Formats: sequence, structure tokens, C-alpha cells
Amino acid sequence: MFGASIGKTLLYGTVVAIPAIVIAGPLFARTIKKIKATPLPEFYNPVVLKDHEMPKMGISVFTALLPVLLIGLSTLLDYALPGEFPGRKLLIFIGNPVMAMFDQADEEEWSGTRYRFFTLNDVLSEANQIVVILNTVGLVK
Repeated sequence: MFGASIGKTLLYGTVVAIPAIVIAGPLFARTIKKIKATPLPEFYNPVVLKDHEMPKMGISVFTALLPVLLIGLSTLLDYALPGEFPGRKLLIFIGNPVMAMFDQADEEEWSGTRYRFFTLNDVLSEANQIVVILNTVGLVK
């Protein structure tokens, strides 16, 4: 719409966000600890999962940050690599925001089934089909 580069915007936002987090984090923690909060019954899950049923921290963070890493790396390489670099177009294609989201969805499905967080039947369940449709609509938009 405005012709802005998502990669540049992502990098500028990271440069601004890191100092903001460092400064505001401790201040917010002091403020929020005075507030008494209880979860709504709709969000309470009486089933407590065991440690071996939970996804590992590393794979969870990697899955969440994969699009950010792909888009950011693609933007940096776009400026760093010469125009005649053989794999330049492929790297830019992989870092395209739509492709990065598709890559993230593929990685999420692969890691979820690989590490037994869910089975293929869970992936194909009705609720997940709705989520996949909504994500696809968001990607295509």
C-alpha cells in the first residue's frame, strides 16, 4: 500500500524495541506486581501436561521466530550481496514475508509431528483445519 519494505521496517522496529524493553521491562514489572489477577474460567485448563508432553523451549522459540529470522536475514543479504550473486534471488524469495510464513507453518507441522507434540490426526482435525484456513487467508491477503 505505501511501498514500505517489511524487512527494513522489521529491522528498524528491532533497533527501537530492544532499548524500550530494557528500560520499560523493570518499570512495568514493579507496576504489575501490585495488581491481583485471576484467570477467567474459560481460559483455565484443568489438565496439567507432564514435562515430556510439552514442547521443548528451543523448538518453540525457533518456530515462533522463524519468519522474523528469514525476513530479517533476507533484508540484510539484499544489501550485503552483490547484484550478480548466484543465489541472491533464491535468498530474497525465501525471505519474502508470504514465503516466510509458509515456511513457518511447514516447520511447525514438521516439528509438531516429529517431536510427538501432536499426531497427523490432530493436524487434520476439524479445529485445526479452520486455523489453517484462517492462516492461509491471512497469508494470501
